[in-house]
Amino acid sequence: MTTEEALQLIKEELESATERIGVMVSPHEALAIIREEYLEFEREVFHGTGIKAVQEVIQLGAMAARYLVDADTWYKDEEDDTCQHTKVHFDAYDEHPTCQECGIQVKDQQSIKQQLT
Repeated sequence: MTTEEALQLIKEELESATERIGVMVSPHEALAIIREEYLEFEREVFHGTGIKAVQEVIQLGAMAARYLVDADTWYKDEEDDTCQHTKVHFDAYDEHPTCQECGIQVKDQQSIKQQLT
């Protein structure tokens, strides 16, 4: 198999998976999906067949590519230290709460509160 053929298989799997499950909504979800695909690949390498291992590594490659595609939406404001999540716990005594999902200190508390209402 050539590199171009391998990349074409990954691209086709990426397109198919995106149609079935949509985008990954966070790096945490992406990690879980990639880890699941890796564990399936590992199982096939150690206990399965070569053909199934190839199918699993194609899926693993597709999910790694999906991470790259979706990462722009998760990290687009990272340089500004702003958080795009809405799962922020607000404490009346905390001027700048920390996002429970990414750990970034939320500086623009009002805009996040508006998103939650």
